[in-house]
Amino acid sequence: MSSVLSNGIPPRIIPGGPRNIWAYPQWRDPDYLLRKRLDSAIRKIANQIPLNVSLLDVGCGWMPYKEYFLARTQNLIGIDLSPYPNKYFRLMHGQDWPVDSESCDVCVSWQVLEHVDSLAIFFTELHRVLKPGGTLYLTTHGHFRKHAEQDFWRWTRNGLTRTMLEHGLVQVSVTPIDTNFCALASFANNAVRLTLEEMFSLTPYRGNLAVGPVSLVTNSLCASADVMAQIFAPVAQRVDPSLFLVRAKKPS
Repeated sequence: MSSVLSNGIPPRIIPGGPRNIWAYPQWRDPDYLLRKRLDSAIRKIANQIPLNVSLLDVGCGWMPYKEYFLARTQNLIGIDLSPYPNKYFRLMHGQDWPVDSESCDVCVSWQVLEHVDSLAIFFTELHRVLKPGGTLYLTTHGHFRKHAEQDFWRWTRNGLTRTMLEHGLVQVSVTPIDTNFCALASFANNAVRLTLEEMFSLTPYRGNLAVGPVSLVTNSLCASADVMAQIFAPVAQRVDPSLFLVRAKKPS
């Protein structure tokens, strides 16, 4: 199987959009360790899906990872509630997905499920657009801060497994993406950032700049601690992750 990176590398600046902090986080990013683990997990998924599939990206945003999948898909569609300048994009109107029924082999959704106010509608639409036997790949948060006004859910492995099964999916697997020390780094960095923003009336952009030196140190220490913990207590480090990967299938 050929490497995805030999076929497509995400741009550092998304055309018509921002700097691609999802695929290219910096060490001073408060969420650097989480973003790196997430990017690595998505690359692996892109290498695992069959060639020439029809793929739907739900809640796609800027589609920062789309280059990983372009060479492996015959049809790539991204949908979201807000418009994005992208030729693969379709705008959602309300909760209905602008996609034909049973037209998708694979559905992906990166860091979206925690923002879905109606899980029933989400999974109803998922079942509608997936072909029988189609596959869902989804990432969402375990331990994580509130990071949007539309932010409704936090998950455990058992909770995600039960939710998928209750909504009619099968062959469900839920895997932690990051570790306790990755989660710790994110919590610590953002606690400092939010404190600085409130104390000095900083905008989020200036808050990120101000916390940069702290994040650099915290990320380095937690990355080192994570390496040691993985050697001596690897199972314990997966108890309280910030990120989960879900793989599930629509029944044939």
